Amino acid sequence: PMATAAAEACLRKGLKLAPSAMTGPDVEPMIITVYDPVTSKSADVKLIPSSNKEELKSTIEGLKTSCGEKKLLAIDYTHPSAVNGNALFYVENKLPFVMGTTGGDREKLLSDVESANHFAVIAPNMAKQIVAMQAALEDLATKYPGAFAGYKLACRESHQKTKADTSGTAKAVIDSLTQLSDDEFTYDDIEMIRDD
Repeated sequence: PMATAAAEACLRKGLKLAPSAMTGPDVEPMIITVYDPVTSKSADVKLIPSSNKEELKSTIEGLKTSCGEKKLLAIDYTHPSAVNGNALFYVENKLPFVMGTTGGDREKLLSDVESANHFAVIAPNMAKQIVAMQAALEDLATKYPGAFAGYKLACRESHQKTKADTSGTAKAVIDSLTQLSDDEFTYDDIEMIRDD
């Protein structure tokens, strides 16, 4: 999953992982080992269910004390149903965060973060190649609206089988392509492929 890949990338860059992390409310507490195959670095991380707010708050306060308040950041690739609740938790606990999850009530998410003047990076995709492609498509759509008029759109997006909703990246691509075309393509027309 994306959270594990992000944790591996942090290890690869020489960053330390917090010894505890929030997980889904229905996940049993456990300790996982994050292993980066490139550098052979590893770290054990205790997963705490999001339903255990008191343990999470206590853990965050302990981490702020031990590593410094400005050196702690949450990286969140959660289930779409947890997006808004997790963001509010980070805001209430003054924990900056990066959220790469789609879903939830996006307007409320942005409003909650902005009204609290909270530091956060919220994007449906963090891969630089995808972000560059999205920027290029947005630029094309702005400069050349209707350039693909008369063409029929189709969109397939593929993710791991645990991905619960339509890809935010696919939605962003469709937003740009519909400006470039005259097709009545909607998010409901995106073909979702879920692989093992």
